[in-house]
Amino acid sequence: MTVKKTTPTRTRKTAGAAKTPTTTRPAATRARTARTARPSAAAKTAAASAAPAVPTPPRAVSDEDIRVRAYFLALEHQGRGDSRDFWLQAERELRAAARSGR
Repeated sequence: MTVKKTTPTRTRKTAGAAKTPTTTRPAATRARTARTARPSAAAKTAAASAAPAVPTPPRAVSDEDIRVRAYFLALEHQGRGDSRDFWLQAERELRAAARSGR
């Protein structure tokens, strides 16, 4: 049986390494930081509710959107089915989602 010899781990000390004193920030810096604090959640919601609600127009469904959705439908059905059926189903789904505002 062979024994593997390992070398001992050395700890390394540097000469003249003294502890550096920790410094605190001056009072002026602390006060400035306190004044520039982020607004609270209540202030954010108040600002958001003050803005008028503008309804966004429904997004038009492009042929590319339908093509991509039909592709993923074909993948879900593992290619079993007709590409025309996948296209029509994708078109129905996307146009219904556009009307409902999703």
